[in-house]
Amino acid sequence: MTLLASVSPAIPYVVGLVITIILFFTSVVISQGIKFKPDLSDVKKRKVCFWTFAVLIFLLTLGVGFGLYLGVKGDSAQRTFLIHLLVASFLSPGLYILAGWIVAKIYRNGKLGNWF
Repeated sequence: MTLLASVSPAIPYVVGLVITIILFFTSVVISQGIKFKPDLSDVKKRKVCFWTFAVLIFLLTLGVGFGLYLGVKGDSAQRTFLIHLLVASFLSPGLYILAGWIVAKIYRNGKLGNWF
């Protein structure tokens, strides 16, 4: 593992953004793959999928960022990195939910409109 003495505070945000983008498109693909059913039980599956990925984004951002945090050396660098990691861990699911809301409003009558 590379020891990081000088680390950019943007790293946790980039990690969170990459995880958010990957899981957002994964959620779209899974939601599109769930077939329509006459009793509307498919709607629940899409909602569960969407909100499960929101929690997963938080956990993955925190986990991957903490793995990077372990390589940071120096008290000041560690504190700064940890603060930005916690902020990024909460912003990433917020960005995911905002993007999901926008997509749900655009595709109101489609499969993705059922997320909310």
